[in-house]
Amino acid sequence: MKKKLISCISLVIIFALCLCMTASAIAFDCPVDVSSDAAVLLNLEDNTVVFERNYTNARYLSNLSDIMTTMIVIKNVPNPEDARVEIKRSFFGYQQVNSYLTPYIDKTLSVLDLLYILMLTGDRYSALILADYVSKGNTNDFVDLMNKRAVELGCEKTHFSSPAATDSDTQYTTCRDFVRIILNAFTSDLFKEIYVAKSYVPSGYDEEDHLIITTDSLAISTSPYYFKYTLGGKFGKDATSGTNLVATFQYSKIRYLFIGFGAPNEAERNVYVDAKQLLSWAYTDLKSRKILSSSAVLTTANADSRWGTSTLELSAKNNINKTMPENVSEKDISYQYSVPEKVSLPVFKGQNIGTVSVYYRQSFVGEYDLVSQTNKGVDMMSDIGDLMHDMYDNLLPVKSEDLTEETTQQPATIPSE
Repeated sequence: MKKKLISCISLVIIFALCLCMTASAIAFDCPVDVSSDAAVLLNLEDNTVVFERNYTNARYLSNLSDIMTTMIVIKNVPNPEDARVEIKRSFFGYQQVNSYLTPYIDKTLSVLDLLYILMLTGDRYSALILADYVSKGNTNDFVDLMNKRAVELGCEKTHFSSPAATDSDTQYTTCRDFVRIILNAFTSDLFKEIYVAKSYVPSGYDEEDHLIITTDSLAISTSPYYFKYTLGGKFGKDATSGTNLVATFQYSKIRYLFIGFGAPNEAERNVYVDAKQLLSWAYTDLKSRKILSSSAVLTTANADSRWGTSTLELSAKNNINKTMPENVSEKDISYQYSVPEKVSLPVFKGQNIGTVSVYYRQSFVGEYDLVSQTNKGVDMMSDIGDLMHDMYDNLLPVKSEDLTEETTQQPATIPSE
């Protein structure tokens, strides 16, 4: 792939995939005064929404629409570094325009070059030219592909009317929908490579005159909003939407995804400040806790056996960790079980029997499978063994286990830069 990256990036960044995320956000007490009209902070290690505001309310996209445009181009152009596009003056309406593509009029760029320029700068002409190239001149067809992909991802309140940023109220999404969009984008290695880039020089052009730098101030070391734990991001603003941001961060091997819509464009109150303050809170005050253990008996179910009613011990199918406040206690976590009144034998170890719903202070955390810890009714020896086990257990007091075991120690403080 012929390109020149100025910043040194790591292509081994692994992004969490949770495309079927349907759980509600957990209601944690957050002291941050967030200015964004809609926002979400998602822990990518355990798929926990630790903060949300207007999570399912529609908001205008501005330049964040470039992410879907990039996804559609990547899917439809197999070798973007080899596909050349002539930057015709007619694309600009034969008038003087403010575009990062102005130096390349009547020259050619690769599709890959245009993708980098689009994602780094939000240049609307890059989006329009890419859409024109992919759709062979029918931009409406390209927009149809954008909306079709949103539906395929399960987006319920997302609509695109242009491949480029627009202040029209016909281009919108929600925090919930955009989580699905960005996480799907992370399944593409090329998208991840572009997403984490801080600067770029188009192939065949010199660095001195053609260096393109990201407009995401979190990633610019000379910016007052610089945050060195930023992996990558995309910033946008317009008169309709205010300032918007999607960005990914990593500190102490823990990654978060932030999405913010509709923040003011002020020095002390803007989407960058929201992201930095929420992350400082999350990294300082939240920890990963084990809420379910596959080795712990959570509840029981009854099965008809040769000697009468047999007891099935049920546990979680998998160990489940969730990010929660550092001071979480056992009483903050509650469980509701859904198991059949009678289970038909035979039952095999690991067989799904029911489900358990977990709550944090009445907020729904998630629903998880319950499985049998042993075989029942499989053969004579297992039946006899289970009978002796059940008789012995009935003579012993029941001992509950604390499942809110701490599994990951987070640092106590995080630098604010």
